[in-house]
Amino acid sequence: MADFSGEDSIYYEAMLALHRKKIAEMCAMHGVPFENGQVSFPREDMEMIRAHISMSHFERFWKRNALKVKILVVLGFICSLLMLMGRVFSVIEMSVYGTVSNAFILISSLIMLYFLESLEHHFGLWKRPTVTGPDGQPNKKWTFVPADIGRFVKARHTAPGSRS
Repeated sequence: MADFSGEDSIYYEAMLALHRKKIAEMCAMHGVPFENGQVSFPREDMEMIRAHISMSHFERFWKRNALKVKILVVLGFICSLLMLMGRVFSVIEMSVYGTVSNAFILISSLIMLYFLESLEHHFGLWKRPTVTGPDGQPNKKWTFVPADIGRFVKARHTAPGSRS
C-alpha cells in the first residue's frame, strides 16, 4: 500500500470508503454477496465457474480435433476387423497373442465409437452439407454443427407433421 501521511491519508481513506460503498451498492443491485470490503462467492458458484471454464476449453478442443479422433478410431476398427477376417479365413498367419490383441482393438474401437457418438450429441459434430452450391456443384466444405443447433434441427425434422 502507498505510504500517505497527514492530509493525504485522509483523502485516500475517504476515496477508498467511497469506492467500497459504490462497489457494495453495485453488488447489492446485481445480487452478488459483498462482505468485509470484498466480493465473496459461495463455494458452489466457484465450482460452477471452474466447470464452465474447463468445459469451454474442452469444447474448443472438441471442435478442433473431433474429426481427427473419429477418423483414427474408424481406421483402427477397420484395420483390426480386416486382420481378424484374414485370420478367420486363413489368409493371415497370426499367433494367439495377435488375435487377442486385434480382438481387443476391435472391441475397444467399438466402445470408443459409442462414446464419440455421445460426445457429438453433447458438444457438436462435423457435417458435410448435401446441398449444392450456386454453380450446381456439390458443396464440399465441412462445417461444425454445435450440439444445441443440431438438436434443434433434429427436433424440427422429427416433429409430427414435418415434411421431411
